[in-house]
Amino acid sequence: MSERNDFPRMVRVAKVVWENPSTCTILFDERMDVKPGQYVMVWLPRVDEKPMSVTYAGGKGLGFTALVHGETTRKMGALKKGDLVGVRGPYGNWFDFAKAKKALLVGGGVGVPPLAFLAEEMAKKGMRSMFIMGARSKDGLMFEQRIGKAAELRVCTDDGSKGRKARTPELVAEALAGERFDCVYTCGPEIMMKKVFDECEKRGVECQASLERYFKCAFGACGQCCLDDKLVCADGTVFGSAFLRKSSEFGRYSYARTGARITLEEWMKHGM
Repeated sequence: MSERNDFPRMVRVAKVVWENPSTCTILFDERMDVKPGQYVMVWLPRVDEKPMSVTYAGGKGLGFTALVHGETTRKMGALKKGDLVGVRGPYGNWFDFAKAKKALLVGGGVGVPPLAFLAEEMAKKGMRSMFIMGARSKDGLMFEQRIGKAAELRVCTDDGSKGRKARTPELVAEALAGERFDCVYTCGPEIMMKKVFDECEKRGVECQASLERYFKCAFGACGQCCLDDKLVCADGTVFGSAFLRKSSEFGRYSYARTGARITLEEWMKHGM
């Protein structure tokens, strides 16, 4: 699949890999022209369709990583080799790293996979990068060996079960104080990304954040994923400092399945 397809193409699962107790990667023997930060819509017949950030594309085939926490993702985790899944896309924009010579990548939880893809693409181009990975505990970490081959990896956990006992923004503040980076790329819980962005603003460093909202169509038609005057599924998911700086909703509000505006705390509480 070299061009965007807007109707699900049925592909067979090649392998399911559990990265940690709650997160799995689904791999397909398919090729798709995808850039780091883009996503696909994944359809399980008679179940549902969900957006998934691309974890692998190219030589190793196509792959996405899912946090198993609801009916659809539980059934994704139960997929077996040979099962059929519908995939359409890719959609959205991507991380722009063409001019960056030294980058800081900051991932939290299930925001790590697209950044692992980005780190590998940067390494292929000879770019230097540092990768800060955070999780609540060691059970939330993933892709450590993969990332360590492409970037300087620093790990922190809230409970200190692996790496440094600290929150991700703390390590970001220290990294920005100690070294000069051309850009910071971040993906993960939005409350974390807002703090990362604030640290970037203090230092005058460009930041690109991959944001999440409730996606239904991926075309920008239903308006479910609005963020200020943007539609995250079509205008994003990656937004730079210029937009983040003026946004009244980034780091504060999201939208429920009903369309009601809710705080990010409510969004996270209900696992949306």
